[in-house]
Amino acid sequence: MLKSCFYILLVFCSISASAADAYEIKVKMSNYKEEILYLGYHYGDKQYLRDSATVKDKDGFFVFKGDSLLDKGIYLIVLAPDKKYFQFIIDDNTQKFVIEADAVQPDKDIKFRTSAQNTLFYDYMHYLTDAKKRADVVKAEIDSTSETSKTAGEERLKVINNEVKEYQNNLVKKHPEYLLSSIIQSNFELEIPTDFTGTEDEIAYKRFYYQRDHFFDKMNMKDGRLIRTPVMFQKVDAYVNKFHAIVPDSSIIAVEKVLTMLKGNEDAFKFFLAHFLNTYSKSKYVGMDAVYVYLVDNYYSKGFAPWVEEESMGKIVKTANTLRPILLGKKAPELLMQDREGKNISLHGLEAKITVMIFWAPDCGHCQKSMPDVDKFAADFKERGVKVFSVCGKLGDTAECWKMVDDKGLQNLINVTDGKYRTRFKELYDVQVTPKIYLLDADKKIISKNIGSEQLPEIVDRFLKEMETSKM
Repeated sequence: MLKSCFYILLVFCSISASAADAYEIKVKMSNYKEEILYLGYHYGDKQYLRDSATVKDKDGFFVFKGDSLLDKGIYLIVLAPDKKYFQFIIDDNTQKFVIEADAVQPDKDIKFRTSAQNTLFYDYMHYLTDAKKRADVVKAEIDSTSETSKTAGEERLKVINNEVKEYQNNLVKKHPEYLLSSIIQSNFELEIPTDFTGTEDEIAYKRFYYQRDHFFDKMNMKDGRLIRTPVMFQKVDAYVNKFHAIVPDSSIIAVEKVLTMLKGNEDAFKFFLAHFLNTYSKSKYVGMDAVYVYLVDNYYSKGFAPWVEEESMGKIVKTANTLRPILLGKKAPELLMQDREGKNISLHGLEAKITVMIFWAPDCGHCQKSMPDVDKFAADFKERGVKVFSVCGKLGDTAECWKMVDDKGLQNLINVTDGKYRTRFKELYDVQVTPKIYLLDADKKIISKNIGSEQLPEIVDRFLKEMETSKM
């Protein structure tokens, strides 16, 4: 129950006494010497601070007050100075209660007055702790005994597991409206059919897809309270990243299902739409910018994010417009550049099985180190039908480009420039840092991008072998 590190966003609210206070949480902490206590809450995958209390009442209670109701969810009492916390539930419009706890082990002997659900919450947590201890004892015995004893131990584990399930089912049945019940249900184990037929691999395949298709059966995705618990984010994150290949098409299917299920759950929809956009704007996996573009085209540009200010929306849409023509599978935009003599060199005019297009700059330290390796790569792969279209990004006087070409001996590259910036290649290819690399097939379609120069031999070799295999 105790954590030590979390993200903090401190929003101070008035704690002045008022007859109209919508919430009033009084907290007495024994063995606590600090003069401040914080009220926090879960939201998505992080925790934030909502309020602080520095003044104790005559009975020694820290008092949190506010004139508007708290959003329902799991909240935190955060202790100074190490930011440890213990949790409790806000789940109805009766938000006035008392908490008494010990700062050393607040979850052990914690007491609530006029908050039946929180009393039940900690009874449940203590029950789970006890069940785990009993299970751990049995597991230890299984690991150190004979096969016969192991079988008996496994039966004892099943008994403990069934007891926990019965406890949970009874709690949910008795209090179906509780947030605690919704959390417990969300974590119920999915019952996978046992009558799948086929080979071992086919059965495993069917089980996997059944589990993926029914992943959210036990979670009420319309329950607005769950976004303010750790449960919903963990569930969605597992679904998107563990049950789908991390490739654009698969990820788009996953995020679309999540967002569709969340429509009507305003807070959760808002959180995950922003979370997905942010995630895929900086994904380390090649090609995932396609998910970013999908979200902009199908949600942001269609009015599903009214909370985004006009200026920010303009930047989001502009980024998508830049990325759309250079997604994987798209034909690379034409570049008509100039060689040292001023002769026009067409990107589309190059004949090669694979064209490596690299943008670099003479004042880029990493380029200084990596471009000789790129030149060696070009020499090694020339006979295999690979060419390197080497674009120096210096604008204006391009003399520095040619000086570096000579100094570094970059003689195996197709070295070009556009000092007058007629092609606007930086905007066209989203060149914000250098070096930046694109791999193009024989038809100049983009097959990879944003890879490191040190990866070129391995990745290009793999693509060449795949091309050879596909022709057989």
